[in-house]
Amino acid sequence: MKILMVGDVVGSPGRRILKENLPRIRRELGVAAVIVNAENCAAGSGITAPLAEEIFKAGADAITLGDHVWGQKEFATQIARVQNLVRPANLPPESPGKGWTLVTTPICRFAVLNLLGRVFMGPVDCPFHAADAAVGDGLQRFRRLLIGTATDDRFRYAAGDAEQQTGAGSQA
Repeated sequence: MKILMVGDVVGSPGRRILKENLPRIRRELGVAAVIVNAENCAAGSGITAPLAEEIFKAGADAITLGDHVWGQKEFATQIARVQNLVRPANLPPESPGKGWTLVTTPICRFAVLNLLGRVFMGPVDCPFHAADAAVGDGLQRFRRLLIGTATDDRFRYAAGDAEQQTGAGSQA
């Protein structure tokens, strides 16, 4: 099964390129599912519910966010209404939204867990503890996305015990 991860979609140019190319890429590569990191799709910082809908209409099956999740202040009141969108799971527990989700497409069903690294980032909970908590919540096999600025975060994460892992997102 092929899962395409796209990111970082930045501003209106990134959304336009995604809309113009994702259907063709998905078809040509035989992609079963698409996960898009879109934490900067609103003028370079954050996302809104209408922009998330635009990305889903372009062909995304899931959207991940990162440290710019709250770049658009109104999104804090919108996030709970957007299905298949995940903020980092290791944000403080009182943060709105979900850190992982189960996604069902006509071809497959999979889970997306989103984590932030800690090097060069604001204070967040330990990504390893957040991943363990998600597994304790019932996720046994899943793909993990770590948004990390530093290579060290990604190396420490990759050394973990994930049954399957995808590449790490990077802001560098």
